[in-house]
Amino acid sequence: MLAITPASARNQDPNDRILRDDPGRFEYMRPCLSSYELIVSRTQILGTKDTTGSCAGHVWVRAMGDSLGSWHDDKDAVLLNSPNKKFRWAYIKGCSTCYAYIVYPE
Repeated sequence: MLAITPASARNQDPNDRILRDDPGRFEYMRPCLSSYELIVSRTQILGTKDTTGSCAGHVWVRAMGDSLGSWHDDKDAVLLNSPNKKFRWAYIKGCSTCYAYIVYPE
């Protein structure tokens, strides 16, 4: 019997389109054609929003180090640093009420 599985087992908002899903790097596009990218390492997290689309929402980033931090947002980019290499994973979302995607460091 042949089993068919999806290309990615990642949960997602059915309206979003995942463009890249690699360890340490994730990119997706919302229906308003803005794309959001998160690059995660143990020492640095960078979340960006491509401003060519029509999304009004900011890029939102939340990191897990020793504990889960608060949400940070900006219209273009959010950069977080951990000099002690404590980042274990991070979330990205494209608006305050949007679905949040988890990304682990490479």
